[in-house]
Amino acid sequence: MANFEEMQAKLKGAKVIVTGGTGFIGSHLVERLVGMEAHVRVLTKTGNVENLKDVLPKIELRRCDLTKGAEVKNALEGTEYVFHLAAAIPKRGTRYDHPVDAINANILATVNLCDAILSNGDFKKLVTASTTEVYGIPRRTPITEQHPTNPLTFYGASKLASEKFINVYARRYSLDAVILRYSVVFGPREGAYERAIPNFIRNILNKESPKIYGSGNQIRNYIYVDDVVEYTLRAISETPSTVYNAGAINIPIGDLARKLISVTKCELEPEYVTADAGEYDFTLDTSKIEGELKYQPNTLIEVGLSKEIQWYLNKGI
Repeated sequence: MANFEEMQAKLKGAKVIVTGGTGFIGSHLVERLVGMEAHVRVLTKTGNVENLKDVLPKIELRRCDLTKGAEVKNALEGTEYVFHLAAAIPKRGTRYDHPVDAINANILATVNLCDAILSNGDFKKLVTASTTEVYGIPRRTPITEQHPTNPLTFYGASKLASEKFINVYARRYSLDAVILRYSVVFGPREGAYERAIPNFIRNILNKESPKIYGSGNQIRNYIYVDDVVEYTLRAISETPSTVYNAGAINIPIGDLARKLISVTKCELEPEYVTADAGEYDFTLDTSKIEGELKYQPNTLIEVGLSKEIQWYLNKGI
């Protein structure tokens, strides 16, 4: 069972690797780790460190191509905890969902990390970010971790395959790993992704009606970035290798748009657009993660949306 004080004690002074640490969620995780006085090494393939500008002097930034096993092995030397958040996520919808990119960035990179971990005598725990996209269209809701997996995208399929590889490493080599299936994470720095909340915010800030495809009654699950980071940190606790749904707020898309309009105090109404695909709800059962990691997300959706809107305003987007 997770104990917050024990988790803090473990991370203070610990040698920690974060892959994907320059991205949306990863940068928030890095900031928290720095605040907990961990020795943080961020592995990145790119030179874009805008999201880490406030903590750059306090971390080690190392260029590393996760698809190259030798580079990964060198980068992980002496590491105690690995937070694996790097992934090839389609930034502009499923039209840009490339299978080879997904295989290299999501499967091969994960295998290289696991191999490097096996040769690292200091290693204690791997926490890896997966996605609720592994479930595909739900057969029943709310979705538990035992729900059948049938991803609709190459991204979702590659993350599911990565989970399977980690599970084999855990069984065969006793690799200690926790898999977190993130739902839709929102908050400051989300702006690069073409998803409902960023699109709605851009519409509203441009004085345009947010576009809702379908009835707007379809329910989706969201979690604020600070809450998903809290789960990610707590996953280093003395729990056995397992998988968790990491989500929080089940809300209809139409209600989400109206909350954004309310938060911004704009005199707009949603614009409803006919959708081609059939509608379905995607709600999560998060009782397992809440019970075992001893945390329940507490960010009100209005508060989280307000913070994301302010980030957009500060960026001038």
